[in-house]
Amino acid sequence: FERAPYVDLVMGPDGYRGLPDALENLEGYRSDRGSNSRIRGPQLAILDLSLGENYQGLEQRRTEGPTAWVPIQRGCNHRCTFCIVPYVRGPEKNRDPLEILNEVRDLTSRGVTEVTLLGQTVNSYTSMDLSFPNLLSEVARVEGIRRVRFTSPHPNDVTPELVEVMATEPAVCEHLHLPAQSGNNRTLKRMLRRYSVEVLLEKVEMVRAEIPEIALSTDIIVAFPGETDEEFRDTLELMRTVRFDEAFTYKYSPREGTPATRLPADEFVPTLEAQARLEELIEVSRGIQAEINAREIGRIDEVLIERAGRYPGQILGRTRRNKVVAFDGDSERIGCYTHVGLERTTGATFAGKETSQPELVGQS
Repeated sequence: FERAPYVDLVMGPDGYRGLPDALENLEGYRSDRGSNSRIRGPQLAILDLSLGENYQGLEQRRTEGPTAWVPIQRGCNHRCTFCIVPYVRGPEKNRDPLEILNEVRDLTSRGVTEVTLLGQTVNSYTSMDLSFPNLLSEVARVEGIRRVRFTSPHPNDVTPELVEVMATEPAVCEHLHLPAQSGNNRTLKRMLRRYSVEVLLEKVEMVRAEIPEIALSTDIIVAFPGETDEEFRDTLELMRTVRFDEAFTYKYSPREGTPATRLPADEFVPTLEAQARLEELIEVSRGIQAEINAREIGRIDEVLIERAGRYPGQILGRTRRNKVVAFDGDSERIGCYTHVGLERTTGATFAGKETSQPELVGQS
């Protein structure tokens, strides 16, 4: 408030239910003072953490479109030393599966055919004796749903049961986001990730054995406090070994209140070195992505048309394997499925040509 005196209200996510009362109080004060008053009104901060809040019963408001995010979980039981989520959102709390399924059914009535289940460690979900693989299967079988994705999973909960559902439920897309964070065991231990590089590679092998067409993406943090150049090289080696289709890359950034900020000051990687590591990681990652995508030229994939493209007469869609494709078409067809031949790639995205007439939403 000192830095932004013009702000009337600051509210954290746990304060949603009290928003109407807070706005009413502010408006009441303004009415009492009169519209021409030059006296600064009250400033309200509602930032209390409610460990029991899971947004049960709160209606989701969304923009129109064929895809939707469906939160199924709040908080996190892990304590990764770089992450603030457990301290601001509390421990893991999972939504009632019946409420989730009802929300998905309601979305289909609005024209949504693809949903993404969302949670901090989404695949650790369990509620009313229903595990995440069970829930994923139930959502995939909702009438009108053609595609299901989920993010962001934790490697430890990528189980044979989950992989079986991914391999056998037709609506579950052939894409898995698998946050590695680092390719060095000592760094992973200091991050408190609770798995080793060897375990991560076993998970990758298991998934690819059951779903050969799977596309894998990941998150990587470089320059975590104490990371040596040799340990950074281990991360580059992991990237070359797994060959992720896409990587979201970051250099370590201190978050106030997290354990990593309390590590010895002399262990923090200098800014210039951290930036150099990030740039090298990006170069390796993009090179691998470009090689993978170049080999996919000539494929014909099912594409869900999601939005208008950058240029007039162009539309953008996404394949089941989470590849973005631009091709000629009318934006009025957003929400339709079609097949597109992949003709060119920029390294990250594709340009293609439609090979069939678009299907109507909901048709098989």
